[in-house]
Amino acid sequence: MHQNLAIVGMRRSGTSSICLALNRLGVSFGASTQLHHGDEFNAGGYWEHKSLIGIHRTFRMSLNLTSVDCDPIPPDWRQLPSSEIFLARGARCLEEQFLKISGPWAWKDPDASLALPFVYEIAKRVGVLPHLLICVRNPVDVVQSEKRRRGSPELETIGAWLAHTLNALHDSRNFPRTVISFSSFLEDPCRALSPTVAAIELDPSEEEWENSVASVRRDLVHSNSSDDALDAYPALVHRVYSLCLLAASDPHAVIEDEIEACYREFESYRQMFWRPALEEATVGAMWERRQESQYAQVPYRPSQTWQTVYLEMGALPCSPVQLYLYPLPANVWIRKAVWHFGGAEAEAQLEAGRSGNLRQQLGLACVSILHGPDHVLVRTPSAKGPFTLELELLVESNNLVIGETYKVLSDLCRKS
Repeated sequence: MHQNLAIVGMRRSGTSSICLALNRLGVSFGASTQLHHGDEFNAGGYWEHKSLIGIHRTFRMSLNLTSVDCDPIPPDWRQLPSSEIFLARGARCLEEQFLKISGPWAWKDPDASLALPFVYEIAKRVGVLPHLLICVRNPVDVVQSEKRRRGSPELETIGAWLAHTLNALHDSRNFPRTVISFSSFLEDPCRALSPTVAAIELDPSEEEWENSVASVRRDLVHSNSSDDALDAYPALVHRVYSLCLLAASDPHAVIEDEIEACYREFESYRQMFWRPALEEATVGAMWERRQESQYAQVPYRPSQTWQTVYLEMGALPCSPVQLYLYPLPANVWIRKAVWHFGGAEAEAQLEAGRSGNLRQQLGLACVSILHGPDHVLVRTPSAKGPFTLELELLVESNNLVIGETYKVLSDLCRKS
């Protein structure tokens, strides 16, 4: 039997840092050319295998689920004709990319927390049984991290944390697994990793342990909240997190009945309050520097509530910048637009772009957009960069807004 790990858990839960530590212990994550490289959010790399994670996410997309949806795959997913296609692709990927690895190997995909039946079926087809490693972080810290990266609303992140965590625990109840607490990992990496290392029969050398511990960058962790901070959230959040901590400290703890009760409670609420979500989007910027076009972008989840996104760019002072806000017809409301630079800040003056109709309404800026990359124009301050543009926005996109947007832009074209 191959020694292999499937690493899941809510995003921003320390999965990348834990993967780096495991790699230093001798666990392979496949060819380096297939791994997503690091960025300002994960300097040590994401350790996500492009081909395999692409299959997982495309499969979810075939079920009308995006990478930021909290819904698990439906119980009848095997009956869908496309499922067989994706199962075959996944099995072929494991055979070609992983089964030829001589030592222990692993893959990581936070979204797989919501698709474990699909994952286990792929593994079964190639004759392997993955040991599941569920990474868990205090949901208060996950909220802060998601807010910094995506501008995600607080309660939406809490719901996503519950969905990823409970589905991973529930769907792995009949399979080998360990749970690792990110706070415990930061405090004592050796102790936190040892149950998983033992489970896959890994025998690292003393030097490998030293390298693993040295890879842990505590200085990059922005928050490490106490359990008391959970009091602001529903009791279910505290119950689930307590179960995770118990499972992390005692791999043999019997918690299945409690997991089942929490899972059913969360599912009842999720189904009662389910509503269609807007598409995941990207805020983009384009400017000219040295007669070349340069770009910056940041993903975010339009949530029909106010949210903040931060766009970093290397434009020169007093440079015009074109902003791209949303890919579908929409009204994008903006109530804050501020430049940050060198410890100072200045209000960003918004102008209409070629593909957007900018107007003041209800004391706010509102941009009606239809198509094209140029929705709003701004100009960088006359100061030394680099510059970060902070936008607080709200996206409205539905059939009514789409109809109104077409009318507004049609009237604008007739007047021009």
